[in-house]
Amino acid sequence: MKTIVFLSLTLFSITLFATNLQYSITQLPTAPLSVGSTTINDINDSGQIVGSFKIEGEESHAFVSSELNGTRVMTDLGAISGDGGARAFGINNLGQVVGESSTEASTAANRSHAFIANKTDKGWVMSDLTPDAFWSSASNINDRSEIVGKIRQIRDNRSRQVFVGTKNEKNWDITDLEITSQFLSTHFSIDNNSRIIGSLIGRRGILDTSFIALKEDDDDAEDAEDAEDAEDAEDAEDDDADADWNVYSLDEFSSESLIFFGVNNVNQMVGYNQSSDGSGSAFVATLKNDNWTLTNLGTFEEKSTQASDINDAGLIVGRVTRRKHPLRSDAILFSEGEIYDLKSLVTTGLEGWSRLNNAVGINNSGQIIGSGIYNEKYTSFILTPINQEPVD
Repeated sequence: MKTIVFLSLTLFSITLFATNLQYSITQLPTAPLSVGSTTINDINDSGQIVGSFKIEGEESHAFVSSELNGTRVMTDLGAISGDGGARAFGINNLGQVVGESSTEASTAANRSHAFIANKTDKGWVMSDLTPDAFWSSASNINDRSEIVGKIRQIRDNRSRQVFVGTKNEKNWDITDLEITSQFLSTHFSIDNNSRIIGSLIGRRGILDTSFIALKEDDDDAEDAEDAEDAEDAEDAEDDDADADWNVYSLDEFSSESLIFFGVNNVNQMVGYNQSSDGSGSAFVATLKNDNWTLTNLGTFEEKSTQASDINDAGLIVGRVTRRKHPLRSDAILFSEGEIYDLKSLVTTGLEGWSRLNNAVGINNSGQIIGSGIYNEKYTSFILTPINQEPVD
């Protein structure tokens, strides 16, 4: 794995500011399903939201939430086979959904598989991306229908790999990025430039590794011309055929652990810098003139910040957590070097909301999804901007 090094670390202090940004808030889900706990994971530019819900006594259900005639409607995506459980993690602007689902053969020896779900004239159709694997899960999908996820090929090998799925004429090609670890959790994101960022988290929440994967241009002809003889040219062509993606380590950017969460389509990625004492500070990394610059978005006294997602306008969402009370957090918005308490920006529909705990996603229309406390119950929300122009 190659290494990328940032040019600089920019620090500045941040406080809470007044702003003209305003939002309306809607609780999720609202219709048509009566559900228990709900987890939301992603939103596309049309405002479609994916996640999972759980009814007591049942397995998790993957869902997509869309607005229909001014009303939010939740649709159960079903499972790959039978009445098993499923969870949805990502959705692109084509409306394709990815996640993980139990299969007909789901047992202790053959667990959930990564899926892609497409809406057809007959409803949603879910397909198994890795039918021969022991276990797999799809985390995110871009508008090129490129999928990033994780896979465990056989039961007897506890190691997991990071994969990229690309569509061929009849099925899906699964490419191993050759990043192997016994990680317990992950954060993956992929942009429309075929740039993947990821962090693999091991036991006790300790970072194993962070990486960026870039799709390689087709330079077969140049490699062949530069080769000294026919044998070298043949080797170069074979190497390029097997190496469509280059993987670079992001572990050398800081003396602390950098955990990456989100990436936009204009060369920016966000996450947080985890210190040895468990605290952290949000950051944004920006690519300009082939060099990356890491900017610390700031911290509060006795509080940690985390950046979860960024849109193409550079608006960043996340949360701030009190170090002495790690279970208590507030959703925040970073914009142009300033930080805002999201709850203070809600001007419509706030009645019943005592806290907005976390913001996990933002689209190019400026809509924000997250979780909070509504009528003393933990639930999910979508914030819709009142006075913002969508990103072109």
